[in-house]
Amino acid sequence: MTAEETQENNEPIKPKTPTSDKSVRTYEGDALEALRGKNISLGGVFTAEAKKREETGDFSSVDVEGDKTDKKRVLMVSLIVLFALASILLIGFTIYQKISPEEDLLPPSVETLLPADLSINLDVSENSPEEIISALVKARDEAVGSLGKVTSINLFSKDASGREIFLEATDFLESISSRASGRFLRSLLPEFFIGVHIFDGNQPFIVFKIDSYESAFAGMLDFEPYLKNDLSKFFESKVGIILNPTGDSATTSENIVEEKLPLAPKSFEDLVVRNKDTRVLRNEDGQVILMYSFANQETLVITTNENTFREALDRLSAGNLRN
Repeated sequence: MTAEETQENNEPIKPKTPTSDKSVRTYEGDALEALRGKNISLGGVFTAEAKKREETGDFSSVDVEGDKTDKKRVLMVSLIVLFALASILLIGFTIYQKISPEEDLLPPSVETLLPADLSINLDVSENSPEEIISALVKARDEAVGSLGKVTSINLFSKDASGREIFLEATDFLESISSRASGRFLRSLLPEFFIGVHIFDGNQPFIVFKIDSYESAFAGMLDFEPYLKNDLSKFFESKVGIILNPTGDSATTSENIVEEKLPLAPKSFEDLVVRNKDTRVLRNEDGQVILMYSFANQETLVITTNENTFREALDRLSAGNLRN
């Protein structure tokens, strides 16, 4: 027997065996081994340990990775919500600025001569006549609404205390340096209406209340040579409408011109429109580009076409019923 087969005490040497996975000791294995004979589960040990930590207030060894993940998730959601709200506010403010950069566009806040769907309040304090006309043209072009809607344009100035004072009819004509005769100005009542009718473009019109039909009619005849120049920028129209001799508007496509039609240096002529004696101004192509008529003995309407004239009459009737 060799030395390899025996030890000094002549006992046989046990053969070495390779280390297996089962011989690797773990905390869980040791705990199970220690508790195997005590009829206690590993879950019970963890429950007891958690209870002990709760009683002593010692949570130093608790795993907080899950809590950190939850906090990060809450933080990310909060940031996303705040960003979305900020974006909505920014978009809303941008839309508001585009709709009304300088004027108030809102349901009528002041009682007007005839019912309006929207109103634009223009501050004309210390403005020159040219600036007032330009502001009117801008308001006319920016008026919005569906077909048939009417927007009122209310002019006001501010006194020394900052109080808003809405212009009266004579104030308006004087503020734009119109050459209306004194006879016409004296026939006007304070209340008047500047409007924009959405029909084949933005069609402007003005309504004056009068207290003397004879003086107002004679005054308008005096005003005719200057009317087309004093108000031409505001009353230039994107669509001209040809009226036939009976006063009805023609409807063929050849009669509609999709371009601005400047006022031509022609004279007004008589025409009956909707059973009303009307004075109309035509351009060189025969298209009516300016007209005025007395809706009744107390009301004068100036506009660019028959459809807007009819709308003004209808709304005046509605206003009288309201009053």
